[in-house]
Amino acid sequence: EKHFFSVEEVQKILSLIKDDKHKALMPYIILMLMVGLRNEETKRLKWEKLNFQSDHVYIRIDSYVAKTNSRRMIQTTDAATRLLNYCVEHNLTELRPKNFRKRFDRLKNETGLDWRPNILRHTFGTYRYALSENAEATSKEMGNSPTVLKKYYDGLATKRDSEKFFELRI
Repeated sequence: EKHFFSVEEVQKILSLIKDDKHKALMPYIILMLMVGLRNEETKRLKWEKLNFQSDHVYIRIDSYVAKTNSRRMIQTTDAATRLLNYCVEHNLTELRPKNFRKRFDRLKNETGLDWRPNILRHTFGTYRYALSENAEATSKEMGNSPTVLKKYYDGLATKRDSEKFFELRI
């Protein structure tokens, strides 16, 4: 059973979050959808832990932020880097804005999509694993084991769909 968004559905979400009424959600959505962070990690993460370099953003997930109590450093993909730079350029650096739940529910309703639990993270995992074809690297990036990665994300998306996903823009 499908538990991730199609490329077209992701494009719909990205189109909506650039609207003023949803713009404040952009950093949260990007970190979950294009970096694969867990909801709780995004809640505890501070913007200062994002290190903007010339070609990538490096995100430090400290042990108190991670579900597994083990720290990790994530080098974002080109797509995530582009989108996070867009956030900086538009002064969108609050990860969970005021009235977050109400705002997020409004966005979900407006998309008309089936928002399953953890679907943003599952979407990233599905496309990232299909693109890299490397369970060890993808699981390290997401902060879980290769066994878990294969169980949830293996064989769901094609490499071409993954390429389209990581080419998406706002």
